[in-house]
Amino acid sequence: MHIRPLNQAETSKRKRILLVIAGIVFIYTGFLVTKYYGYVIGLLLIASATFYKETIVDECGIEMSYRALIMRYSERWDYSDISNIHYKDESNGRRGLYFTKGPMSKQLLFDKSEAQAIIAKAHMANPRMHIGPAE
Repeated sequence: MHIRPLNQAETSKRKRILLVIAGIVFIYTGFLVTKYYGYVIGLLLIASATFYKETIVDECGIEMSYRALIMRYSERWDYSDISNIHYKDESNGRRGLYFTKGPMSKQLLFDKSEAQAIIAKAHMANPRMHIGPAE
């Protein structure tokens, strides 16, 4: 069971190209007027064009992977670490799940059948977990 949330959209290729072009323009402008903030903004725009995020819910929990330029970071929330799951029915037969681990929270959107399967699997893995509707 590897379920990918519905609210995880990738940035389009067009936006990435525009971000790189804008970054180059800011760096060039910073070079012409000798202002350092142009370099910083340009580098941040180029870095944001290379940022990728992927979230997958599997049998053990939630896996979040981030990648930007040459840096990679991965974080896993096991069902045993998750203290609460709140759900909220959205339009179009979708259900939002709100996972809580300590002070952190993660909202993911799924089809209702997938959300029910995730809730059942999480409750089997951690019976002490609070599961209820979001207010």
